[in-house]
Parts: sequence; structure tokens; C-alpha cells
Amino acid sequence: MSNGGRVDEEEFEEEKRNRVFSVDEFGRCIAKVAVAQICERVGFDSCNDSALESLADIAIRFVRDLGKTAKFYANVANRTESNVFDVIQGLEDLGSVDRVSGWVGSLY
Repeated sequence: MSNGGRVDEEEFEEEKRNRVFSVDEFGRCIAKVAVAQICERVGFDSCNDSALESLADIAIRFVRDLGKTAKFYANVANRTESNVFDVIQGLEDLGSVDRVSGWVGSLY
């Protein structure tokens, strides 16, 4: 029987949970692929799945922390969106100073 066009709350919540889960899994899969490519590039022939998962978690945390730091610097500068200088400052804060300064120097 029809419920008058109302959305079933349980069905809506379940669909919402599944959607968030799939987005999270997609991001995790992308991180695993990126980490596997980096490992291959530096000379590894193979990698345990558990090691790949751990490295992907580290990469995800790094990107998340970089985004939070860039957002912080944009807010300090009274801007609503981050720019490349906020990201560079975030990289410096996260300990990538040597690599960042060399990369920025090559841009100019």
C-alpha cells in the first residue's frame, strides 16, 4: 500500500550510509593505486596488501591534514578558498620544507 509519497526513514538512512561508504571506499582505492604506483616507481616489484593498506592510510591522512592546514591559512587571510600559497605553507608546516622550496623555486 502507498504511504502517500513519504520517504521511509529507515530506507533513507540505509541508503545514506551506503552512499557514504561507497565514497570512502572509492577514495581508499584511489589512494591504494597511487601508493602502488609510487612503490613501483621507486623499485619495488611487489607489496603485501597489508603494507599497501597502511601506506594508503598514511597518504589519506597526509592529504586530509594538508587540506585542513590550507583551509586554516585561507581563513587566517580572511578568504573562503585556499590557493597555492596556502597549500605551500601547509606543506612546510607538515615537514616537507626542503622539497617544497625546491619545487617552488622551479616554478619561477
